[in-house]
Amino acid sequence: MKLKYGTYSHATNEVTLSTSRQTLYSDLDVAWAARHVVNISGWMHADTAGEMVGNLAALEAAYKDGGNDLTLLNDDGSIALKWPNSTALGSTRITQPPSYPNDLNGVFATVWPYQITFEADYRVQPGDILLQWNEDLQFVGTGGPKFVHMPVLAGPWPKQQVTSNSTYRVVQSGSATKLDSYPLPASPMWPASEKLDMRRTRKLAPRYRNGEPYEYRISWSFTFEGNAAYTGAPTSLP
Repeated sequence: MKLKYGTYSHATNEVTLSTSRQTLYSDLDVAWAARHVVNISGWMHADTAGEMVGNLAALEAAYKDGGNDLTLLNDDGSIALKWPNSTALGSTRITQPPSYPNDLNGVFATVWPYQITFEADYRVQPGDILLQWNEDLQFVGTGGPKFVHMPVLAGPWPKQQVTSNSTYRVVQSGSATKLDSYPLPASPMWPASEKLDMRRTRKLAPRYRNGEPYEYRISWSFTFEGNAAYTGAPTSLP
């Protein structure tokens, strides 16, 4: 069998593979991707030490970056296994470039062992996925008397009551993340008493992997003020 990474081809039966797969769960405990890990163990052969230097240089250049297909071919050229870049989330990646054992005593310069680790994440369900959602309510004030400390030229500032009642306030804030696009924020819970000049929405730049964007996050904050106490619970999932 023969292994290919991008346009680079290993010699027939030069490598052995061990593979594993891990299911990735979002903060909402939803399975959204499967992480495939391929450990490549190989022996590079060459007739001379000089040829070995060139072969290893070509191997390191080929596995310098992610973003390529990894394909295992049968002896007749048909595909036995393939990890395509086109459907990988954020592209495929090389998490361990060509590495060599520390102790090479007894290994001839014309036979050289190496290790490489390849990873790729693939969707386990179609469509844009909500990965994260959280919201909290912060209740401020009791509606009771309002006091101030009056400034004086010297000595402690005296405390003085200025009103017998005060307002109630609530800050509704949260954040959400989707895989392929920005999610919508929650709706204001008490729109009639919202302080519109204090509304805040924030879009964070998506994460990038090999130049491919994914995981779009938005956050929000609404402030409400009124003469009656507010009651309620944070917004549940949309």
